[in-house]
Amino acid sequence: MMRSLWKNILLVGALSFSVKASAFSHDYIMINRSSIESDLWFSQTYGVSSSSFTFNSENSASKPSSWRGVSSRSEFGLETMKFFQISAGVEILKLTKQDSSSNVMEGARAFSEFKLVFSAPIFNVEVGGGLAGGNLNYTTKETSANLFSTSRFYTFGINHYMTSRISVFGKANSSIESIKRTGGDPTITGVEGILNTFSGGIRISI
Repeated sequence: MMRSLWKNILLVGALSFSVKASAFSHDYIMINRSSIESDLWFSQTYGVSSSSFTFNSENSASKPSSWRGVSSRSEFGLETMKFFQISAGVEILKLTKQDSSSNVMEGARAFSEFKLVFSAPIFNVEVGGGLAGGNLNYTTKETSANLFSTSRFYTFGINHYMTSRISVFGKANSSIESIKRTGGDPTITGVEGILNTFSGGIRISI
């Protein structure tokens, strides 16, 4: 009984020390980062996505359908004054209809983003938004279509510096999707919906 109690006390103490040390490290790095010099960085992100899409035809619209999938982002960005960030990159997206694994929407999109960074002791808070656009392929057992996607998205994230050049982050994106058919199945004129993505990754200053 006493041995178990001491183990729990030591575990809580070690965890508390680890959090405090991590917070000190992040805070110390942020204090010593220059607010005059700009910081060029590269990040790689992996996430899970969910969406509700409505497929439109010339005369009607389908009921909203649920989709799930994965995404990855490769991104270059510039931070200035430790407060403003602009970035651009490529997102690879693959979504599958929840009740039919043969219905797949996938492709690559370019995006640009603007964020504001708010410093905090343990991690920085980043909020912003951006625009994305690119080609998607839609396939089912019976048909296929070529689509062009445009979206505007909003993002909220946290970023923790492990060293002066390397940080890890997590974020949530919500995008408003407007997708038009560019070829293939003529019964589809477009797709509309909301795409939510939760992701994490690593950022490296270069």
